[in-house]
Amino acid sequence: MPGVGGLELCQRLVTIGSPIPTIVVTAFPDRTSRERARALGVVAYLTKPVTPDELVASLRAAFGGSGANGSAAETEEPE
Repeated sequence: MPGVGGLELCQRLVTIGSPIPTIVVTAFPDRTSRERARALGVVAYLTKPVTPDELVASLRAAFGGSGANGSAAETEEPE
């Protein structure tokens, strides 16, 4: 996104009282971003490449369907 990162946009929406279900997909995961995403209420923090099953489970969680467990879904962060 030109000029604004995904987590920054999420923060702005939370700040103005308009949070939306958010799924973060990144090729560059890091602990700080993952923790910030969790604090902002992000539904899922996924690392590329994302499998179809991960994406479907995240979408279900975001829209309140089955499979939502109330916590952010995450893919493993490479060591």
